[in-house]
Amino acid sequence: EKIEKERIEQENIEQARRDEEERLEKEKIEKERKAEEERIEQEKIEQAIRAEEERINNEKIEQERKDEEKRIEQEKIEQERKAEEERIEQEKVEQARRAEEERIENEKMENERKAEEERIEQEKIEQERKAEEERIEQEKVEQARRAEEERIEKEKIEKERKAEEERIEQERIEQENIEQARRDEEERLEKEKIEKERKAEEERIEQEKIEQAIRAEEERIENEKIEQERKAEEERIEQEKIEQERKAEEER
Repeated sequence: EKIEKERIEQENIEQARRDEEERLEKEKIEKERKAEEERIEQEKIEQAIRAEEERINNEKIEQERKDEEKRIEQEKIEQERKAEEERIEQEKVEQARRAEEERIENEKMENERKAEEERIEQEKIEQERKAEEERIEQEKVEQARRAEEERIEKEKIEKERKAEEERIEQERIEQENIEQARRDEEERLEKEKIEKERKAEEERIEQEKIEQAIRAEEERIENEKIEQERKAEEERIEQEKIEQERKAEEER
């Protein structure tokens, strides 16, 4: 009976050892399975993050391309506008030059006609009045010369005034264009800043969600571990209780 009792105890101990080894193997397999699931989930999250980063980068590249096309188109329009303004200005200058040449030619013809008339008239005048007529004519010529010089000087001053006004107007237009470009650039930079802040906030929220999910998973795993340890402890206590009862029964 003692040998049989020892054999039974040995079998019980061996069975308990095998049960413990089987439990530990199951726990190991379960942990490995959970670790693999966590690794797969982490890879999915990382792939989603990389895909989102690639999408954001592509959107950024596309926006930069559109901005560059818009800037090139704006420069093209500005160049065409300047070319058109230069062409109009050149036409104005050419028209003014032709008008001035025509006026000088007309004045020249008129002066020639008057000179011829004066010569004919001079020939008709009596010889004794030649000296007086020449003096009077000289005064007229001098007055005409002074008048012509005064007129030319006034035209020169007027042209310079108009040129100065045109230059001031051109500078004002260019300054307005520069100011508009500056405002457009400030607006673009402000929009980019807002967009970056929005994206950063979205990324922060997404990161918080991921971290919350990770913490929840860790908490769940920890709870399962605690629950398994509790069950193992209950089984051990139960096993000890059974063993104590068996020994008590054997002693009885």
